[in-house]
Amino acid sequence: MERNLINRWKIIDQINKVQEKYQNLKYWQTNEGDFVLQGLLEFDVDAKGHHIQDSFEVRIIVPINYPDSPIRVYELAKRIPSDYPHLNSNRSLCLGTDIEIQYALSDDNSLLQFVEQILIRNLFSFAVWEKTGTFPYGERKHYAPGILEFYQVYFDVKDCEAAKRLLYYLSAMKRYSRNKWCPCRSGKRIRKCHGENIKRIFAISQKERFKTDYHNCKGL
Repeated sequence: MERNLINRWKIIDQINKVQEKYQNLKYWQTNEGDFVLQGLLEFDVDAKGHHIQDSFEVRIIVPINYPDSPIRVYELAKRIPSDYPHLNSNRSLCLGTDIEIQYALSDDNSLLQFVEQILIRNLFSFAVWEKTGTFPYGERKHYAPGILEFYQVYFDVKDCEAAKRLLYYLSAMKRYSRNKWCPCRSGKRIRKCHGENIKRIFAISQKERFKTDYHNCKGL
């Protein structure tokens, strides 16, 4: 209870910072303790050869134990069609895999960074897709294939089996050992191969995340 109370004030402080910049968003707290930010989210983004000035009516649900539990976002005006590939069956936005979002926010996991680096980036991507039929940042797979694809890109390995071996190593690792052979089977010691990648990602997530990701990906 005390932890939730401390976290409540942290989240409220972060919500205030979001509202300072995005003043059309209003917030309240649900009976379950989660926070809701809702309203018109306006943005102006110039990236990947596209300039998009747009706005979306959104509902952002921030769990009381954020960042341990993920934020959920809904587009309320149903401008995003039900067959859009990055829309979940309950019409929440598919903003990326948990590990992908964690990594993107590893330097700053504040709510403002989530809105600007994750949510607006995804809404910008939809707006470009709506106009051109293409995704400015490329198309990422969903569910387990998307998780495995993230690790392949992160570790810069084309072989999905190598990515799975590295992921298994993360899920089972008790401490970093720089002199072991790298799990990717390059024939090099970890320190001369994927050591820095392993240390960096192990520092931003939890072993349970890697265990879950490995369990989801091992059969692919």
